[in-house]
Amino acid sequence: MSIWNYQDSNTGILPRSYGDQCYIGQCPYCASNLRHLGGIEFIGNAAAHLGDGRWDDDYGKELRVCDHCGWWVLTQLTGFAQGVNAGSVQIRRCCGSLINLDELDIKNPVDEFSRYLIARYGDRFDISPKKYESIVAGVFGEFGYSAKVTSYSGDRGIDIIVLSDENEKITGVQVKRYKRTIKAQQIREFVGALFIQRMTKGIFVTTSDFQKGAIQEALDATARGLPVELWNAEAFYERLAISRRAPYRDENDSENPFASFWKHPESIPVAFQASW
Repeated sequence: MSIWNYQDSNTGILPRSYGDQCYIGQCPYCASNLRHLGGIEFIGNAAAHLGDGRWDDDYGKELRVCDHCGWWVLTQLTGFAQGVNAGSVQIRRCCGSLINLDELDIKNPVDEFSRYLIARYGDRFDISPKKYESIVAGVFGEFGYSAKVTSYSGDRGIDIIVLSDENEKITGVQVKRYKRTIKAQQIREFVGALFIQRMTKGIFVTTSDFQKGAIQEALDATARGLPVELWNAEAFYERLAISRRAPYRDENDSENPFASFWKHPESIPVAFQASW
């Protein structure tokens, strides 16, 4: 699996298929619409922008960013046109850098997989169950709680233990990376595990959804004094998205990965050029 590395820039010619197109409106990684962040707002191809005049280094640049996954693309247009008989155009372009994630490599940080899921949540079934548990625990950590993933041998139906607040109320979390819907029996077993381990609250997280009977079991447990929350695929994605990285807000921020290219667009590699 692959994700964009927010620290690096790809100075190659990407995407190659655009040719003389200045405008890139959609993120090629997660297919979300790109937001115009700085510079001229390009539309169409280079010839449409040149018209009958000249574009220079300082004026002809545009920056677009993806608020969904963090990908970005910076395009610079230079050239001149004298009617339809004479002219030249040059497009420079750089963008976010793609890296590969090996989920078998334990050194890969959980937040990288979290960002991967934010962009491609449909691929959640491709991530190992144990790694998915770590991602869920990471979300609790982002919200300020202390969360620990239990071992396979000793979890007793509890995958994550969360200290809910300063009073040390303990929440037990079970994570099921399932394509099938969760049944009532699975919630009953979860409630039993919470009771045996003296948990004060339970959260059941699934990559699918819950049957009506499962929802009723959670309501019954809550009514008896043991609160149980059910997070289906949509509910967990909302919490995952809240804990994600902040989107780019200022094109002049020196911490942005495109900062040096935004300041010196002449250093961007040439992606397309033509004369007529």
